[in-house]
Amino acid sequence: MAAAFQSVISILISLVLQMSAAGTGQLSPDEAAENFLQGLSQGENTVIARYIENDYVNLIENAGDEEVTEQLYKSLFRNFSYKVTASASKGNVAVAKIDIATDDFSKVLKEYSKESYKYITSNLYDDSISNKKKLNRKCLDIYIANIDEAADGKDMLKTTIYLPMVSDEHNGWEIMVDDELMKSIFGGLVLPESE
Repeated sequence: MAAAFQSVISILISLVLQMSAAGTGQLSPDEAAENFLQGLSQGENTVIARYIENDYVNLIENAGDEEVTEQLYKSLFRNFSYKVTASASKGNVAVAKIDIATDDFSKVLKEYSKESYKYITSNLYDDSISNKKKLNRKCLDIYIANIDEAADGKDMLKTTIYLPMVSDEHNGWEIMVDDELMKSIFGGLVLPESE
């Protein structure tokens, strides 16, 4: 009887150890937030692919050729920093509180609108104006140049965001991104098509 009892205890201890070992592989909300922000700011393919449906992520990933995309990443994240200050989870939902500091890009759209209007009116008789593809490319170049100009470290924007997430059912968390959240991460940047 004592041997059977010891066998049951051994099995239970083994199961508890296995369960606690399996639990250590679970990603915490803090780690999920860190992975998301680090991956986003460094253009990591796995993070970008996961959130490519978002307008902001789509813009930086599909702005142009590799050189243009690299320049856009450098400009947007040149002075970007963040710190996860708190997190909480219950069941299959979690939230992380994050302090963000970045260049203030909130005036980019206004500058872009002025400069693109000036370009169009100054080139009304140029064939490139009637070529939509060339015009779109030039306007995008103006927009990216305005982003780069704003990334000077002079006007910094500090904000606190709350990053909501749900369990991905594979020991991790799926960040719930929307345009308002991304606008905060991107220093108040407004996309041209959203105006």
